[in-house]
Amino acid sequence: MTSSFKFKEVSLTGDWPLWAAGSYYGSGGSEAYHNHDFYELVIVRNGNGHHIFDGERFPISAGNVFLVSPWQYHGYEAEDSLNIFNILFYPKVMEPFIDDLNAIPGFQLLFIIAPEMEREHRRSGNLRIKEEILPAAVDAINIMFAEQNGRKSGYRTAMLAAFMNLVLLLSRNCEPGNGRYYLHADRISRIISYMEKNYQQDISLDNLTRLSGMSGSSFRRHFLKATGVSPIEYLLQLRLRKAALLLSCGLLSVGEVAMRCGFNDSNYFSHQFRRQFGKSPSIYRRDDQRR
Repeated sequence: MTSSFKFKEVSLTGDWPLWAAGSYYGSGGSEAYHNHDFYELVIVRNGNGHHIFDGERFPISAGNVFLVSPWQYHGYEAEDSLNIFNILFYPKVMEPFIDDLNAIPGFQLLFIIAPEMEREHRRSGNLRIKEEILPAAVDAINIMFAEQNGRKSGYRTAMLAAFMNLVLLLSRNCEPGNGRYYLHADRISRIISYMEKNYQQDISLDNLTRLSGMSGSSFRRHFLKATGVSPIEYLLQLRLRKAALLLSCGLLSVGEVAMRCGFNDSNYFSHQFRRQFGKSPSIYRRDDQRR
């Protein structure tokens, strides 16, 4: 890996929305301030430096992991040296696995909660993986490099498998850094994971607040900052998304779908479904099956 890599030279496509890259910066070296339309998953392999994020400098070192969202201006700056991996992707590459991933607190923290909260709080680089986990992450990335460069038959399947292995590894092992900011982000990610696993059950705001370990007002405030909606609205949207998937299968009645997704009243379910998707559950299922 060399410092000659330039992000502006990468153009991901809908045909193949995944690219593995890496950069090495010697003492005082840097990556020019830039942005791009894809996500950038960053793993710091070794060295020390700064991530320049929204005009501010944040220290990063071996084991730091973070996600840069599309169109966010950022760059890198080395102190003694800085060696980083940059996995560039569009979200569609994870779509087949998203329901499973959403149930992992660390996935919520790294890929959903932290990027959103960082945009508001202007912080970056405070999530880490333990030293003993880093070699496994490096191995997964090296597989991506080998397949990307070799372009043998099936290389895209092999790259995707290695990437998802990396995502799973980071999701299971990333930890919040010091300070109350990431403590709150970690707690919110665990609550969202809980909802993903238990959306079929009777879940109340009081129940979620107790699980969060926060006061009611603090929990609602931090949840809204992280997701843009209240806890109960998030739960409602989650149940409706799950219901839409079940309706698409066409094996259950509307009433059965409602019950399986945590709705005790099928009329209330139908009303909320129409509000979310612009059509009744039965019409949604009919239209989906005609596609």
